[in-house]
Amino acid sequence: VRMDHRFIPIEAFVTNERIEEEDIGVGTEVYITGLFKPHAGWAKNVPIMRVGVIAAMDEEKVNTREHGLISAYLSEARSIGGLNGSPVLTHIPLLRIKDKKFEFAEKTYVSVLGLIHAHYDIHESRLDAALEPDAASKNQPEHINMGIAVVVPWYDIIETLNVPALL
Repeated sequence: VRMDHRFIPIEAFVTNERIEEEDIGVGTEVYITGLFKPHAGWAKNVPIMRVGVIAAMDEEKVNTREHGLISAYLSEARSIGGLNGSPVLTHIPLLRIKDKKFEFAEKTYVSVLGLIHAHYDIHESRLDAALEPDAASKNQPEHINMGIAVVVPWYDIIETLNVPALL
């Protein structure tokens, strides 16, 4: 069986050293690539790209519905359902602001921050009959994407992949 695959070397992941050197933090640009379920492609997979920024670093645990407190970054990346497990990449451009000054970097960086885990929804309740004339839709909660994605850090993914049972 012939398999076409590529791998990402560990050097391409966002380490503490790279965070320090490249001043990666809140406001750093991120990209999420994955399949958009409504249009995944007919003859081949057609990935999409979402763009945003790091909204919060992994300094504190993040509360999730299914797994409780986990290590995670938060990203404002226009997240959508169906992208769970998709890679999140940071982008350090050639021209950037560092120490409150514009600076040209020696090279641009694209690094792996982690994988999308989920996103946050607001659960709005439609209780106001004056605003909602259709009685059948009363009390039906509406899920509104808040635009904040939970990103599992690469180091937790590597740790999970190295569990003896998986090896």
